Amino acid sequence: MELLDLAIRQAKLNKEKNNRDFSYYEKTIYIAIQEGNNVKCLTDPCALENAKQCILVHMGRHSVYDYGYKGWFNWIDVEYINEHGDPFEESLDKEFRLFVENHYSYDRTLNPKSSDGIWYYCLPSWDNVANIQYNFQSVWNLYHELKKAETQKERSIIVQLYKKDEKILQQKKEIANFSYANALLEKERDMYKGLLDEIKILLTK
Repeated sequence: MELLDLAIRQAKLNKEKNNRDFSYYEKTIYIAIQEGNNVKCLTDPCALENAKQCILVHMGRHSVYDYGYKGWFNWIDVEYINEHGDPFEESLDKEFRLFVENHYSYDRTLNPKSSDGIWYYCLPSWDNVANIQYNFQSVWNLYHELKKAETQKERSIIVQLYKKDEKILQQKKEIANFSYANALLEKERDMYKGLLDEIKILLTK
């Protein structure tokens, strides 16, 4: 079966499994893993054209009655289809898992986990496809680096370096955002200064 058809079938199966009392399926996000391990993410299965493997992110809501409070909460299932067309729920291979920690009232984190334990987790903005793509690309890159490692110590070092790179990247983003905001304030200041100068000229006439 072609990957595109297989992914659509798996989305349908997830919908059938979760559409029940107090739970319902909303959508599936299709994440294609292309040549060179590049990740492409779309809400349409056409994202899987020319891809040999993919990750499916099934999303929905369920109700929970806890301590006298009843509310609706999001759930997220992760499914991986490898290059042989084998689907795996919350798993990448025999040693590595990739899953979302579903909390009732907390943020849902994306976790790659090896047999040695959880090595890294991130917090995508699940309503933002571009952000989901960025985080899955990062996690997929990390997964391949961890697979190359032969010892737990090597894996620990890889994750430490990865977290350090992520922190530096975040700092660069914050600096860029600050610089942009500062430039806007300077532009606004210059605009008001020009307006005041014009008022002064009018008052002195």
